[in-house]
Amino acid sequence: MPLRRSRNQKVPAALDDAEVPMNLGLVRNASADNYHTWLYDLAEPHLGPTCLEIGSGRGDLTEYLARGRKLDASDISEQFVAVLEERFAGSDNVTVQRLDMATFVPDRSYDSIVMMNVLEHIEDDAAALDTLRKALNPGGRLVVYVPAFMLLYSDFDRDIGHFRRYRKPELCRLMEHSGYEVVDSRYVNSVGAVGWFGYSRVLGRKPSDQLTVSACDRIVVPVVRRIEQKFPPPFGLSVLVVGRVP
Repeated sequence: MPLRRSRNQKVPAALDDAEVPMNLGLVRNASADNYHTWLYDLAEPHLGPTCLEIGSGRGDLTEYLARGRKLDASDISEQFVAVLEERFAGSDNVTVQRLDMATFVPDRSYDSIVMMNVLEHIEDDAAALDTLRKALNPGGRLVVYVPAFMLLYSDFDRDIGHFRRYRKPELCRLMEHSGYEVVDSRYVNSVGAVGWFGYSRVLGRKPSDQLTVSACDRIVVPVVRRIEQKFPPPFGLSVLVVGRVP
C-alpha cells in the first residue's frame, strides 16, 4: 500500500539532521514544569495501569506519565534511547525500548498509549494509527497531541522534522477512519498560536530560545491554561485528540 500523503504535506529535514535542533529544544524545555504539568493533566484522565509512550525524547514528560502505572518509554533515536536508559536505570515501573513506527509490530497490548508531538514526524500517519490500535486493549485509549494549522508551519517545523500540522476535524476523521471512537478533542494554547505566527512565521525566529521558553512557561502558560479550562478556544497552537478502542 503506498504511503498516505496529505494534501498539505511538507518535506521536512531527515531524522539525522533533525536530531540536533530537536535535542536543543528538549534540553531548553526540560525546565518548563508548567508546560509539562499541563500536558500531563490533559492526558491523565485517559491513562490506564499500563502505558506506552511513543517518542519519549529525553524523558521529561515520561517522569509524569510513569506516576502510578507501568510505562514503556520509547524513541526512534538511538541518542534519546541512551538518555532514557540512563535516566530511568533502576526504575521498577519504567522500561525503555527503541521503537520505529515504520517497522513496529506490537508484541503486547496496553491500556493506554501517548503520542505527544510525535505524529507530525511520521510520514504515513494513518498507518501509524492503525498499528497502535492493534497495541491497545479493548477500551484502551490513544492520546495524540500535535501542532495545529498549516498556516503556522515554519522553518522551525521543517528543521525538526514535521511533515504537517493538523486541524482538529482532520485529526478526528483520521482517528475514526483507523477504528477509534473519539472521546475528547480540543485546541490547546490559543495565545501560543498567535505568538507562534508572529515570532516564527513573520520574524523567522526559533521558538525554542531559552528566554522565550522560560518566559512563556512562567508567565503565559498558567494564565492561558486557566482561561481555556473555562472557555475552550476555537483555535490553538496544538490539537489534542483522544481515541478509544471499542
